Amino acid sequence: MDSIRELERLVEEILLWGRTVSTKVNDSPLQLEKQLIKLYYLYLILPDLSDENDYSNPPNFPKSSETTLKLNFPDFGYYNVCLNPKGPLTQYENGVGDAADDIRDILRELWDIDYYFKHTSPENAIFYFKLAFSSHIRFHIKNLLFYMEE
Repeated sequence: MDSIRELERLVEEILLWGRTVSTKVNDSPLQLEKQLIKLYYLYLILPDLSDENDYSNPPNFPKSSETTLKLNFPDFGYYNVCLNPKGPLTQYENGVGDAADDIRDILRELWDIDYYFKHTSPENAIFYFKLAFSSHIRFHIKNLLFYMEE
């Protein structure tokens, strides 16, 4: 149960990047990196839970959060991505990633998870966290961490 409460607190912390302009913008990428790694770790250790109840959908992610994210991470931009990293070395294909889009998509998903924690049950929130992480968040975290390291 402690890891569930830890996830709930971490989600709220990460969502602050879209709610409050940081006064220490230079420290923002390092702090975000630590939070994303912790988020990944929690995904790996949390049990698979579910809740069979029907709940209403979360509200839309606020546009104001997108503006705040741009202010907190003004240097986030485009980067190169290998589109088929498991393919043959002679048949690689490059693409373009967008760090600003990565963080925005992560926060959009976490916005929903935060809603589920506050308005449904912890089991429901964990179910949607695990689902969103495995299908979407993980991809953005991996690319964003790689971008931030360069």
